[in-house]
Amino acid sequence: LELKIIVEFMEKGGSILVFGDYDYSNTIAQLFAIEFVQHQLWDKNYRDNVSFIETTAHLDGKSYNVLLNEPVAIKDLDSQPLNLWSSNIDWTPNVFMRTSQNSWIDLDDDGTITDNDEDAPQDSLGNVLGFKLGVKCDLRSEGEALGSAVFISDSSLGINHMWNENQNSFFLIDLVES
Repeated sequence: LELKIIVEFMEKGGSILVFGDYDYSNTIAQLFAIEFVQHQLWDKNYRDNVSFIETTAHLDGKSYNVLLNEPVAIKDLDSQPLNLWSSNIDWTPNVFMRTSQNSWIDLDDDGTITDNDEDAPQDSLGNVLGFKLGVKCDLRSEGEALGSAVFISDSSLGINHMWNENQNSFFLIDLVES
C-alpha cells in the first residue's frame, strides 16, 4: 500500500529523495529496476579513512565535491522492475554521481581486494566508469513531465557530521531546489 501511494504521488508530479544503503530503500529502488548493493564499497579515492569516499556530483550543469560516509553501489537489477506504474508511464534514469575508476565491491566481505570481488564497471568501449552512487529517474507520460525519484547511496549524507564536509550542504540544498 505504501509503495502504491508513492507511485501515485510521483505520477501526479511529486518527487522523492531516497537516501539508501542496504535497508528498506531497495523496495522503492525496485520500482526503477535498480538496487542498493548489500556489500561494502571500496574506492581508492578516499579521505582520512577508507569509509570516507570523495566524489563529484553533477546537478543542473554544476559540479559539487561531495564526501560520502560508507556509501554502497547502486546497480541495475537483473530482474524486471516492481511494476506498480500506470500503463503509460516511462522513466529515464540519469546517473549524476559515481565512484572513481579505482573502486570495487567486496562481494566476499573479507575487507581485501580478491578475485571474488567486482571491479568498477566499464562502458561498451572499455572505459572504466565507476559504480553509480546517485541516480535520478524522471517520469514522463506521453511526453509530459511528471515527478521524479532521486537515489543517493549514502544514508548519512545529510546528517550533522557530514553536512559541513566538502560541498555536501550546497549540493543537498541545490538538489532539493531542483
